[in-house]
Amino acid sequence: PWAPAATDLILEAEDAVVWREEKREYEACFADDATAPEPLRGVYKRSFTAADVGTTRFLHAFDAHYPALADLGWADGPEDPAGDAATLCLVRDLLDATRFLHERGLPHLSLNGQYVRVGAANATGRARLKVVGCGAGPKLVATRRPFSLPETWAFNAPETLDGVLIQSNLKALFRMDAWSVGVCVCMLLRRSGASPFGATADWRAGLFTDRDAVRARVDDVFADFSAFLDETNARSGGLFFRHGWLVEVVLGLLRRDPADRLAVTRAAEIARPAAKRERRRGTVAGPKTDVAYLPPGEIGRFGEGRRTPAGDARAAGEPYRSLEAMVNIAESGACSCVLEDRGGGGGGGAWGSGVPYGEVAGFRNRADGDRWDVFLPGLTEGDDAPPPPPRTLRRC
Repeated sequence: PWAPAATDLILEAEDAVVWREEKREYEACFADDATAPEPLRGVYKRSFTAADVGTTRFLHAFDAHYPALADLGWADGPEDPAGDAATLCLVRDLLDATRFLHERGLPHLSLNGQYVRVGAANATGRARLKVVGCGAGPKLVATRRPFSLPETWAFNAPETLDGVLIQSNLKALFRMDAWSVGVCVCMLLRRSGASPFGATADWRAGLFTDRDAVRARVDDVFADFSAFLDETNARSGGLFFRHGWLVEVVLGLLRRDPADRLAVTRAAEIARPAAKRERRRGTVAGPKTDVAYLPPGEIGRFGEGRRTPAGDARAAGEPYRSLEAMVNIAESGACSCVLEDRGGGGGGGAWGSGVPYGEVAGFRNRADGDRWDVFLPGLTEGDDAPPPPPRTLRRC
């Protein structure tokens, strides 16, 4: 049987159901040749099981070539041997990775100094940032189970410091991620391995737990936030204030009220140079080019996966998403639909049933194990002959 290297980073799923959902995501998006952006590729190795004292453990192996952000050992101060360009690249890497997860309806909820890794890429030697795994996302959106936040209080959003049992709504979870991303961006700018909100219990001050101490530290920072920004700029060697988009991103992500907090998808847009931003907008507005039009036999085939014997390749299928997750994915323009031929041999294409009908490529529901259905009012008959390319779903 396959065994991980002694140096690999191992994550454990709580049971087989969650493990299978996570495995789907990793194999679909995190492989070296997958569709995920560079910061999510190249660290996932394999999902595997291991026997342990009469039980089975469900595990995922990740390459530990990239050191944890918390272990980088940067000296406090403006010195940065890699230069400003490298730091800006790392910030964009973090934003792009989190944006990709959010556009797939996946909140991470564990973005901290251990899950964010920074090191030299094997091929180029350039400093790159990697995000390990997709956190709580598959468990929350596919199994609908509650999730207990890790006790990394210095990275957790202020609204979670009074309670840690989390269940959707997704937009609130994305806003929690946004705060954690803001904290990690500040660590990159300050060239520090510690969260700027880090604090430990102090009984003499009436702070009996680390969570209480972090809450007090957040209060102190926001009591004089301009001083915090000045300190961040000084530790970055002036990099922070030299780039207006950095200031906009940090100010937007580190908002105490989650309703006012900048979405990571928007922060990633702000971080892109103007030319790249325009190309990104064009990609979102137009048809997807990375999903090929599926032949008639492919439509609906994943529904059969629920009834096939264990080990059948179709049983793996595409990842599950709740209705709430699908609405968020469609709003971000990150999914495509394909038209189904319902002509029944008599022609008519997608109008064989009298209704223009399609399915969302890449995601399915638990009600019947099949893809989410889409009805396409406003499409004119004849658009499906020849079959059109996948059409990006966007909010009207």
